[in-house]
Amino acid sequence: DWYDVLRRPDGRVSLIVGDAMGHGPESAVAMLQLRTAVRAFAGFDIPAVDLVRRLDALACDTPGASFATCVYGEWSPRERICTVVSAGHPPPLLRGPDGKTVPVPLTEPGLPLGLGTGHYEATVFSVPEPALLVLYSDGLVESRDADIDHQILRLADSLDAAAPGPGADLPALCEHLLHAPSGTNGTDDRTLLLAELTPAEG
Repeated sequence: DWYDVLRRPDGRVSLIVGDAMGHGPESAVAMLQLRTAVRAFAGFDIPAVDLVRRLDALACDTPGASFATCVYGEWSPRERICTVVSAGHPPPLLRGPDGKTVPVPLTEPGLPLGLGTGHYEATVFSVPEPALLVLYSDGLVESRDADIDHQILRLADSLDAAAPGPGADLPALCEHLLHAPSGTNGTDDRTLLLAELTPAEG
């Protein structure tokens, strides 16, 4: 698994969580190459969909990168919008001012990287008030004994129970969610990225 947070022009921020299949040296190298590529592509300041399409094309030629998944988000405080593109990855969670965490309804979940389809769509939604965006890897939600949609809702409920109000201690919340009982087999990597989305004033 890997994650990254990148500063962009005009106060925007990019966030990504990805998962390369396997646990051996080839998978580790593939993960590093994909993570480095995201940083390079983000430097071109291209749209989120184009960035994931380029990542898909790169994964086609990178040993160990086929079937890697990722979810890429871009937050614009000035425009008060968040853009999300998924490549076969579980949907982000969003916790609004009402204190309820829900999965982001993706326009198109997309296929994993390295399949060469290049077909990805952006999900764009407004964030008019402070909210918490949660990106995570499937190690937190996949289980042989439960449906993944049920597990995603279980993670959302765990977040609500651990942080009933605004202003949560995010590092402590991360630690709690990473180590809380989840019903998963516990053998896969677990990666969690919490981001406070605060709209710009005016």
